[in-house]
Amino acid sequence: MISARIAMVIGVLLSTASAGTAGGSGAADEPVVVHQSSSAIWQMPPPTAMGNTQCDADGDVYFKTSLGPDETGFMKVSSDGSKYHFYKMPTGDGDSASYQFRGVNVTRGGDLRVLAYSSLLQPYIFSFDPDLNGTEKIRLELPEHVQVQSFASFESGATLVAGYYDGHADKKVQGKPYMAVFDASGKLRITVSGRFNDVSLSTVHKKLSEGGSSLGEDGFLYLLRPNEIVVISEFGAVVRRMTFKKSSPEWLAVRIAVSGGLAAVELLKDEGRGKDFGIEFLALDASTGEPIGLYKPEPDLGNNFLCFSRATGFSFMGIKDGKVVQMTAPLR
Repeated sequence: MISARIAMVIGVLLSTASAGTAGGSGAADEPVVVHQSSSAIWQMPPPTAMGNTQCDADGDVYFKTSLGPDETGFMKVSSDGSKYHFYKMPTGDGDSASYQFRGVNVTRGGDLRVLAYSSLLQPYIFSFDPDLNGTEKIRLELPEHVQVQSFASFESGATLVAGYYDGHADKKVQGKPYMAVFDASGKLRITVSGRFNDVSLSTVHKKLSEGGSSLGEDGFLYLLRPNEIVVISEFGAVVRRMTFKKSSPEWLAVRIAVSGGLAAVELLKDEGRGKDFGIEFLALDASTGEPIGLYKPEPDLGNNFLCFSRATGFSFMGIKDGKVVQMTAPLR
């Protein structure tokens, strides 16, 4: 299942100085603190909850939200915060009495896709253009008993799905990873082959889900695993694998952002009941896996990460005086 954690993502300010060893295996000992430089007010009321934040190349922000018990869907906010639009997920249609929201993915061009499950637990992908018009729905032909951890689409509409076989699957495959590319029609194109670690079914629901994916400017999808990044083409070929080292095993790699030839891996650590999650970002060269540096935000930035662009930096969301504020930390 895709993680539903509420906006616990933070940003990282990437420097151009290397802070580790060559070959994608090093990490800095002490993280560099990054700082806010500008802010803007969103012209929308504060959301009651948000998650699965995504951005397009123009900086428009998309996220899962809820406006009430029966008002679950996603929001699109313009890059300057002046416009916003809420789309409510359908409660039902000819295929299902209801749909359960599982995740959202936005391409660089602004095409939005939402993964949802029917009341019969059948997976569907709802597609929208950048203006949230032209809704389409396709059935995703996943095998039975596959729990999706992340999904992302290529610009062509093909979709990469990563997950694992749950405890209801045949005993021979329980906990085994599943990765595949599906055509825009929802039909299986190819299963991604390679060595991937099994999932521990006894602990998978007791901690934050590791992994994620991000589409690079090179047209490849960067699939994040607990200790590596796997670069995959839309035809299912593994282009390259880049391992990385965490400063300690307690850190969980929960999200990846790729922009301008840089890959930022978000690392979270549970600091204990009643405390905020510890958060760091490991920056890597997206072509080689060479470590660039380790970073953490200053307290004023908070931990609600929105998106990253190498041109404009990282942006964060906060609530000040009852208003939604977007804060930016540019690249140096």
